[in-house]
Amino acid sequence: MGTVLSECYQGSPRQCHKFDFVPGYNLIGEGYDIVKLKTTNTYVIDVESYLHPTNSCTLVKNSFFKNAWQKLPISVVDWRSFDSCDFGFQSFRFPSVTSLLQSLSRYFQNDWKVGLNVPKAKSLHYVGTKSQIHEFATSFASGGKSSFASHSFACSYYSFRLTSKPPLSHTFFQDIRSLPKYYCKSTREQYRHFIDIYGTHYIRLVRLGGMVMRVTGIQHCVAELSKVSISQMEDCFKMELPRSLDQGFQLEPMSEQCSNVFAKYNHVKSDSKDSKININFDFKDGKGWKGDTITDSEAFKKWRRSLKTFPAIISFDIHPLHKLVPYRVISNNLRKAIEEYLTENKKKIEEPVCKVRSPNLSPDCCPLQSKRGRLTVVIHRGYGLHGRVGRPSDAYVTVRHGGQHRRTHMIQSYDPFWNTYYDFGIVNTDINLVVEAFDQDWFRDIRHGTCDINIVQGQHGYWCPMSHEGIAISLTYTLTCDHYLTDLKCNRYSSSPT
Repeated sequence: MGTVLSECYQGSPRQCHKFDFVPGYNLIGEGYDIVKLKTTNTYVIDVESYLHPTNSCTLVKNSFFKNAWQKLPISVVDWRSFDSCDFGFQSFRFPSVTSLLQSLSRYFQNDWKVGLNVPKAKSLHYVGTKSQIHEFATSFASGGKSSFASHSFACSYYSFRLTSKPPLSHTFFQDIRSLPKYYCKSTREQYRHFIDIYGTHYIRLVRLGGMVMRVTGIQHCVAELSKVSISQMEDCFKMELPRSLDQGFQLEPMSEQCSNVFAKYNHVKSDSKDSKININFDFKDGKGWKGDTITDSEAFKKWRRSLKTFPAIISFDIHPLHKLVPYRVISNNLRKAIEEYLTENKKKIEEPVCKVRSPNLSPDCCPLQSKRGRLTVVIHRGYGLHGRVGRPSDAYVTVRHGGQHRRTHMIQSYDPFWNTYYDFGIVNTDINLVVEAFDQDWFRDIRHGTCDINIVQGQHGYWCPMSHEGIAISLTYTLTCDHYLTDLKCNRYSSSPT
């Protein structure tokens, strides 16, 4: 990385009017809401004024624009340009949703809590509790224990900061003056409205460029059912990314091994769209490429070049908003309002605890085997069961599933009623239910016929034809998938225990 301590001088009013602002000059001095992890698009600092009291402005040479002179707002100092691109992806693993959410503070180069009195606990989260990444992570993790992997690529080109006492924007200053001098129940709404407009903090230092970040979620139970390891999947995520980005964004061809890993994982589908491999992409500024054509290398290279003209914030310092208020009473009131806002929106993130006990569940509530469910059968009656020489049959029915056998009592009738209930417990849903009808005889029982039933989830009335002579058995079977399993054959993971 080559950092340029920019050549600068004080320009005349004519020069100041003529030259453009440095790229991204208006990305500093904005309000920022740490609950939403986003800028408020409102300015608390004046970043449009550029003339000093001496009627001059600060001009700097930008080497990315053929050493053209560009001006700085009077609120900005320490402007630097540099060319810092890591042409490989940075990878991080987060073993839980908690660790992912705790990492959100890495966006800031300083401690956002300085100057604020908020309860501190490892399980409490204030940052980004209403952000897109928080929604993604918590929604995904609601389906069971999950881990996440992030892969990011960034280019940095500029940095600068605010002066120690930057001029406030006119609108911000006027809105400060309109705030009540007392903070109580009746004035709380006015202060909350102020926070809605300007946020909780303001951006004091920026590092500008562009970034691509991918966060991938993996559900442990789906991985376990598909017989693939979390580490296998994470390795495959890395392998499919470009090994180098200096020639563009071109995904590597997926190996046969990784194709098999992903195929196995995706085969164990869920009733929830969030159970499969879920990817959250974030692209920060530039022009001509937003990742919709992710393998378009030419578009990627154009995007990377455009970052010098249309940069985004890569990292930054934030300070509490009340520190800017020049009136002590209102500053204290605003601090209290911000602390209340943060406390109201805090989240206590707890990892899922398995409260269901079952032989087919791991301690993490992951099914150990798929295609498992509880099978019950009711044999209702028979039709047209005749014995020897036109006499009614001494009829009974056997029901078999795997190694389990059940038998009704004998009834002498053409159309016997049994209404007998059998519980087979947890069974393998790949095995058919076999129903047979017999005529009991002193020498050898005569079988009327056999019926094979491919069992599927739910309650099903079934008519079993036993022969071409009209002999039939009516029954009802019910297959209830075991805990955290779903689909017709109970072969897919479900985020719900029942």
